[in-house]
Amino acid sequence: MSQRKSHIPAREAERAIISVLCSVPDAEPGDFSQDTRVVAHSQWDSLNSLETMVAIEGALGVRLDLRAYHACRTVGDLVSLVTGKGPVG
Repeated sequence: MSQRKSHIPAREAERAIISVLCSVPDAEPGDFSQDTRVVAHSQWDSLNSLETMVAIEGALGVRLDLRAYHACRTVGDLVSLVTGKGPVG
């Protein structure tokens, strides 16, 4: 599946992604910035990863390529993926 250009502003995408990431147990909004490594969170596992992907898709009305999503390492990578601003990985 190819990544389509999105018309979602980066700040809106970042807020939505951080909101979704806060659904992971023990996560707070202040725990995340553009440079935060998503998988570094102590409660992160493969189930949380897939649930997060689906929640990001629902929150922002986008479809994400699974391989591209798994290549994302930071919040900034996820924002770039969602907004179509460039490759990640």
